[in-house]
Amino acid sequence: MQKFAYIVEEKYTGQSIRDVLREEFQISRRMLKRLRWEGKTYLNHEEAMLWYPVKAGDCILALADLHLEAPKLHFPRDQQPVFQNKDLVVMSKKPGQVVHKSLNSQLVDLCGLISDQALHPVQRLDRDTTGLVIIALNAYTHYRLSQSKMVKKYLGICHGQLDQAEGIIDAPIARAQDSIMEREVSCEGKPAQTGYRVLAHAEEPDLSLVEFQLYTGRTHQIRVHTHYLGHPLLGDSMYGLNQALDADLGRQALHAYHLEFPLPYTEDRIVLDDPVPPDMQAVLNRYQFLQL
Repeated sequence: MQKFAYIVEEKYTGQSIRDVLREEFQISRRMLKRLRWEGKTYLNHEEAMLWYPVKAGDCILALADLHLEAPKLHFPRDQQPVFQNKDLVVMSKKPGQVVHKSLNSQLVDLCGLISDQALHPVQRLDRDTTGLVIIALNAYTHYRLSQSKMVKKYLGICHGQLDQAEGIIDAPIARAQDSIMEREVSCEGKPAQTGYRVLAHAEEPDLSLVEFQLYTGRTHQIRVHTHYLGHPLLGDSMYGLNQALDADLGRQALHAYHLEFPLPYTEDRIVLDDPVPPDMQAVLNRYQFLQL
């Protein structure tokens, strides 16, 4: 049972209980419907409807079970959760896995791998990008997490040496013409910002280890932005250089290694790191990367 209690501030005077709950607790329209039919709402200790108007100093109390029955989870022996509680699980995705099964896809999907029931991935990684993925176990947790501020950092190995040691790539991204999957930098695209910091460099072959931080979440964002700079990710079959060096890795060298997010109900800050996967670590070991 979820309990939402709030003393109304002046700014909400004249608005409805529904408006206050949506703004203060990020309760979705779908969840408000469940609250209306299955829960109880009180205004100043008297039962009330969601459309009742409020004024400064009023006391709102809403009681509802917004959780569905927790899905049953089963983890492969070689792919255990990085973090887990009753509302969510954080997994380290392997290369070749998709996060959620798509129509007509024969690929292994991470959600289907760990449960036969419906799960709610909060963010997605490309098939061959590895690393941390949050999967909510109910719709309300998914909604709360999707509205929260997260810190998402990646490690990537790029061709060449970037002109500046750190900066922000601010370039809008749109779907490429005549392509379903490919994206490109375009003035007609949606805003996209990627922070970067060069960590190390190898002279032969000419490669850079770069930390990226996403400030927006566009499809293929890091892959498109590094291609736009002229320093595509090693192994990227769609945006890369298509060299023999790329073929050796067999996928884009991109790993979601760091994640910070607040737990939806306690606001406790969770900070997680995921080690560099073996194939990318092999590249770092093979060549003499020097830290900057």
